[in-house]
Formats: sequence, C-alpha cells, structure tokens
Amino acid sequence: MGMIVLTREEFLQLINDIQSLQSEMDNIEVKAAARGAPKIYDSLSALSNRISGGIIIFGLDEGNDFQATGVYDLNDLRTKIGEATVQMEPPVRPEFTSVNLDNGAVLLAVEIPECPYKLKPCYHKPAGLNGGSYIRVADGDRKMTSYEVYMFVSSRSEAQEDIQPVLRAKPEDLDAEAIDRYIKKFREKNPKSRILTYSYEQMLQRMNILIEYQGELKPTLAGMLMFGQFPQQFYPSLFIAFMMYAGTTPKQKGPRGERFLDNRRIDGTIPEMIEEVEKIIRHNMRHSTVVSGFVRQDIDEYPREALREAVINALAHRDYSHYALGSHIDIEMFADRLEVSNYGGLYGPLSEMDLGLRSNATTRNAALMRMLEDLDIVENRGSGILAMVESMRAVHLSPPHFQDKHTSFRVTFYNHTLLDQEMRECLFQFNDVPLNDNHVSPLPI
Repeated sequence: MGMIVLTREEFLQLINDIQSLQSEMDNIEVKAAARGAPKIYDSLSALSNRISGGIIIFGLDEGNDFQATGVYDLNDLRTKIGEATVQMEPPVRPEFTSVNLDNGAVLLAVEIPECPYKLKPCYHKPAGLNGGSYIRVADGDRKMTSYEVYMFVSSRSEAQEDIQPVLRAKPEDLDAEAIDRYIKKFREKNPKSRILTYSYEQMLQRMNILIEYQGELKPTLAGMLMFGQFPQQFYPSLFIAFMMYAGTTPKQKGPRGERFLDNRRIDGTIPEMIEEVEKIIRHNMRHSTVVSGFVRQDIDEYPREALREAVINALAHRDYSHYALGSHIDIEMFADRLEVSNYGGLYGPLSEMDLGLRSNATTRNAALMRMLEDLDIVENRGSGILAMVESMRAVHLSPPHFQDKHTSFRVTFYNHTLLDQEMRECLFQFNDVPLNDNHVSPLPI
C-alpha cells in the first residue's frame, strides 16, 4: 500500500514525541547507528506485517534517554538498509527521510509499507518462513509462533478446515431427523437446485455434510457441528464456557468467597449451543424497566440480539484448524461488561477499522456459513457486526469493542449507558434498588 513520505517537520515532531515519552511506539522502532548499521530484519518483518506499516528511526540511542547521537554515515547506512530489504520475502520497498539537527547529528527515518495481506507474512528469507517472521507487540518485535504464521498463510486462499473429515465418526453419528429438517428447509429455499436430484448420500456430499475419505463416507466437521448426535464425542474442546464473576476482574470473590457466581459448560451442536447459552446469559443478566407515562417496558442489561450475534459469530468464524481444535469459546460476564472470545482472528483483508463498514469478501468457514444461512440462523454474511452495533445503540449503550489479536478475536459489551445521569434517573428503576454507575442490582445465582 502507498505511503506519504515524512516531511522535515513531521520527522522533527516524531523525534520530540519519542524523547518526551522516553519510549518507542507500536509503529515506530528506534535504532542507534552511531557506530555502524544495526541488524533490522526483525523490524522490517514486524512492521511490514503490521496494519499500516511503520517507521524505523536511526540515530536515536534508546539506551541513553533517546538522545540524538546521529548515524555513522548516511550514504552507507542507506546502502546497508537497501541490502537488507531485498533479503525479505516479499522485498520491502521503503521510503527514506533524513534530517540534520542543530547539534550536528544526522538522523534517518525509514518508512516501511504494509505488506499486501495476500503476501503476508513478510519474512527474512535466509531464516525461512517460520524462523524469520516477526510481529509487532507493543513497542517491540517478537518472532511469530507457528500458529501465527499459519493464520497469515491460511488467509491467502480459501480455508477448508470446516469440510475436513471427522475420522473417528461414521454417517450414523449424525442426527438423521436434523438432516431431514435441513433438507426440507433447503428444498423450500432452492426448489430448482440440481443438488436435490441426486441420491441421498450424493446430496449430503454436495451439501458438505459428508465427504469421502479413503473410500469411506465420513461426516465433515461442519456436518458434525451442525447435525451431530453429540459433536463433543469427537471434539471434546469444541464447547462454550460461560463464567460469571462477582466484580470487574476474575480475582474478585463473591459474597461467600466463591470464584464464580455461575460456571457452565455448554455442549451440543451449534444450533443447540446458541439456544442454551442465550438462556444462561438471559438468566444471569440484570434487568431494568423504562417507564414512559403509563407504559412500563422491561429492558435487559444487554440487548439479546447483540449477544446472539456475538455468539454466532464466535462459533461460525472461529478457527477450526488443527491448531485450534483443542480450544473452546469463552463467555465471561463481569459486573461492568460481557466478553465473548474465540480462537482465530479476522480472516482475509479485514481489520478492526473495517468492522461494521464493509463485509468480508472471503469467509473462513464457507460450508458452515451456508448451513447456518439455510437454517435462518444467520441472515447474510457481514451483517452480524452491524447488528451488534445498532442493537447496542438502540438502547443507548456504549458500542461494542472489537479486539483482533490475529490468532484470537474478542467482542466486549459494556453496560455503561450513553445517557447522562439525570436522564438515567428519570428512565431507569433497577428492581427498587438505588441507581448507580454500575447498574448494580441483585444477581440471580
């Protein structure tokens, strides 16, 4: 992606900011270069893999209060940097900006563009893909784990983990009645589909419910998760863990010293887990009333539509590769928020900034999504995030916060209202308990 080359004024401001903060930044790496060219392969990789890229500043000494000690030789340093960039895969194409300070020190800024997502991760070729790939964490560069490398590579093409065969299962481990209901729904929506002209087994293969493996028919992962008699027999970790805490951190204890006010494991198919976890959250959340004239309306602590979409998104878009099959989905309810977390970050070119603004052109679990669409569990791809935002806004709650950590994704709902205190006191009456900033009312246990 393109860059806007730093002006002299912008460069000087960056230097001032770093010296004032006495720290690097998540998009800025500082290198001392008074005695020669430092190694920069890790920073070239990390910043290239970072959204929007970043900048390496040569000539500031981090070990000496970020003083401007300058570079040893500007021309030779530029040459050495150029030699390093062509050893990256794909090659890095930086922009250079230099500045002479009043103390005679010469500093060099090297702007590193973001690597196109289809070519990520950018890595140091001599070290190899797994040994030379780095990621930016806070103000430092960290070598990627094998899973992080895999997540980048898998985004380059259509993922197919959801149609992998369940090797220990047989077609009889699927619920025939649930499949019949699905076929009936499919027939109603697609009466002219050629799939309906095939034999039963062929039809299930074309619907990605069954797949042939070494001459035998096996349920696919998507088929097992949607229609299995008990999916956790084959994937014990593919469940939802619900935990309710007394305070705003897991360390805070309940009134009797208990760690959890509620702690549940939710098993079953994806449709079953969605319905069950919705009941559990509904049971544990607090409720308020809005009084307008003679009309009284009950209001949930969190909008049910927003929570349902978050749970569906976690189940539908999580990573089902062998790296993540041993992980479950966490739903954690605190006094001030509710968090839904799953393995597998955003897939394809989407970033946190794009959420709610545009839909993803690619889907991590396309077969699973199709089944969810046919059963009307999801409306269409890309609408879930917007539905969460709009349902929170409709009841004057803070918008959800989305956090993509590349290998995991978390959505956080806050119960902080956007209404001011005076308006809240007029509208909300919490079970005859005085209103406070935390919306505290008696909790069902």
